[in-house]
Amino acid sequence: MVDTAEGSNAVIPGSTRFERPATQGSDIQLTLDSDLQFTVQNAISEYVARSGARPTSSAVVLDARTAEVLAMANAQTFDPRDLAGASAERLGNPAVQSPFEPGSVNKIVTMAAALEYGLATPTDVLSVPGSIRVADRTISDAWDHGTERYTLTGVLAKSSTSGRS
Repeated sequence: MVDTAEGSNAVIPGSTRFERPATQGSDIQLTLDSDLQFTVQNAISEYVARSGARPTSSAVVLDARTAEVLAMANAQTFDPRDLAGASAERLGNPAVQSPFEPGSVNKIVTMAAALEYGLATPTDVLSVPGSIRVADRTISDAWDHGTERYTLTGVLAKSSTSGRS
């Protein structure tokens, strides 16, 4: 871990240091909606407790028009009045620090391209194996299954990662 306090010359390995002097008269505006933040924090904490989801679960709510962050909540929290009592993993912000595979997001992009270029229609029937091999990885659906037949719409509805024609 590297402490990069203001005025420090330390550079995090694998990164470059970028500093820009403050501009007189510029400001930063917090975009969080406190009521929405409270609601989202309660919802994710309750959901993780009820469902057994990973304690590193996070939820981020953005304004679709401006991309402003309206709420950002993590299931694992800490009491800022008791930093000494917080474990190191709770002090981070997994919503912005933890890498994840955005597989389901990519399905939409791939399908949109197939539809736009006329390569597929929503009613085309595809042969969907339980898993596919890509380079040195095996990509599987979240549930075990043999080869099944889904429409393109069905692949999206079931969020099938291995769905292909």
